[in-house]
Amino acid sequence: MVMPRRRELSQLLSSRVLAPEAIREASRLYRASALRLVHIREFLALDVAAPVTQFLLHEARYKQMHALYPEVRPEVTGRAPHTTREIWEQAPESERFFRFDQLLDDEALLDTGTLSSAVFRDVYAMLGSEIFRRYLETIVGRPLGGVVPDVHRMKPGDFVGPHTDDRANRRVGLLLYLSKDWTGKKGGVLHIEGAAGDPLAVLPVYNSVVVFDVGVHGRHWVTSVEPDFTRISIGAWYVHPCVGADAGGNLERPGTENVDG
Repeated sequence: MVMPRRRELSQLLSSRVLAPEAIREASRLYRASALRLVHIREFLALDVAAPVTQFLLHEARYKQMHALYPEVRPEVTGRAPHTTREIWEQAPESERFFRFDQLLDDEALLDTGTLSSAVFRDVYAMLGSEIFRRYLETIVGRPLGGVVPDVHRMKPGDFVGPHTDDRANRRVGLLLYLSKDWTGKKGGVLHIEGAAGDPLAVLPVYNSVVVFDVGVHGRHWVTSVEPDFTRISIGAWYVHPCVGADAGGNLERPGTENVDG
């Protein structure tokens, strides 16, 4: 029997991260970081994380995406023209920008009647809700506007090359990792370049979320995923409040040209 959908933020996020002292600590760590970044563990409630992972890992449908670097790339942003698998594989490795699987557009809207798909749709809708946006604003100390969500699956050999996300009036990025049994030998690590040039490694720990200021850090990239591992992440990009949801991106459908970490 399909359970009723959860709509309240308190039912979707773990009680630990919603505690007032936890929110204050997340905000303190974010503002103290030179990269304006905070990594929060045990983000979703356990009975939410499990079905969302089940859906994205075993039930959802994806399309494999390929992109090459543009000819002129002093500061490559996450937006890149896609190409075919054949052209991508024939290109030199130095010209390959990324390869990963992207959730098909209708998967975020489709109700398959299963508990896992219903819970995923609630989490996906939560990202664009006013109450969740207020939660993020408390952490980052800045007003936020509309959101552009996205879901990526990275299989062995998939990667994302160096780029920035400072485009399209984006202010804050959020990445939720849902890959169980990750270890340091499995790859798929997000590296973020600071002002000093020393990259910070952000580990894709299961049920953790990374919140970061898009305009503060330099380039970032995701290392190649190793054999026998699948990396799942939900990304959300919050734009300037003056832009609004329509200009910032559709709140319901994943973007087809977004690159997350």
